[in-house]
Amino acid sequence: MISFDGSQLSSRLAEADEDLLETLLGDSPELFFFSLGRTAAWRLIGQNARLDDGRSPIYTGPREDIFQHIDRPTFRSASLIRQKHYYFDSKTRLLSRVRYRIRKLGGAEVLVETRYSDWRRVGSQMLPARIERFEDAKVRFTFEASEVRTSPAIVDTAFGTSGNAPGAPIQ
Repeated sequence: MISFDGSQLSSRLAEADEDLLETLLGDSPELFFFSLGRTAAWRLIGQNARLDDGRSPIYTGPREDIFQHIDRPTFRSASLIRQKHYYFDSKTRLLSRVRYRIRKLGGAEVLVETRYSDWRRVGSQMLPARIERFEDAKVRFTFEASEVRTSPAIVDTAFGTSGNAPGAPIQ
């Protein structure tokens, strides 16, 4: 059974199911951007950062903008706080991965990395066709879309109420 009251998840899900929800919902770029307007704490850690050990004088690998994000994952049954690092490709500005540590039910601490790849343009949006979750560098699951579609755009007036002037409070 799963219930969500708009702020907290209540469930009897197995730990692996909660991990899947956290990967698909909580590690998403949408939740990151949504949280910027809320009370979640976040800060820019680095821009155009190289991802190697820094020893090579000529670096040709990917560069990423890294953000630290601290928030309470409301879709998990346990009340906890997560500190995550979001890595955005410096050229494309698309999310490439999210990294953080969790404590499993047995007490072991695990490094989680969610990777986003195979980004596809669908209409005016970019969507990842591949999402992978790694725990301590081992693949735990992979979501791979063979086709990606979105719904047609809806005009905002479709959500208006009759009798209210535009911009007036809804009664």
